[in-house]
Amino acid sequence: MLKSKFYYIFAVLLLIVFFIQHNILKKLAIPLSESKLIESYLINGILVFSFLFLVKIFHQKIKNNIGFLFFGFSLLKFVLFFIYINPTYKQDSVTTVTEFTSFFVPYFICIAIEILFLAKLLNKLKF
Repeated sequence: MLKSKFYYIFAVLLLIVFFIQHNILKKLAIPLSESKLIESYLINGILVFSFLFLVKIFHQKIKNNIGFLFFGFSLLKFVLFFIYINPTYKQDSVTTVTEFTSFFVPYFICIAIEILFLAKLLNKLKF
C-alpha cells in the first residue's frame, strides 16, 4: 500500500501551486476574496485527502468499486462548487478567466493526483 509520504507530496504540491496562483493574482492586483481561491483549494484538497484516506483504508473491501467512489467524489466537488463558489461568480453574470482558473487549476491538480494514486493502488491490487 502507498505510504503516507504520498499525502505529504500531495499537500506540498497543492501548496506550491496555490502560492504560484496567489502570487499571479497579487501581481494582477486581484483580491483573494474576488477569486475564491482559498475556498477552491480547501474544497478540492479536503475532498482529495478524504478520498485517498477512504481508499487507503477500505481498498481491499471496495476494490471493484473504487471507480464509482472516484466519480462520486468528483461529483461532490462540483456540487460543492455550485453551492459555495459559483453563486459568487455569477453575481455579475460574467465568468472571468480569474474565476475560471481559481476553481479549475486546483481541480485539475487534485484530479491528476487522484488518478496517479489510483493507478499505483490498482497496479498493486489483485482482482
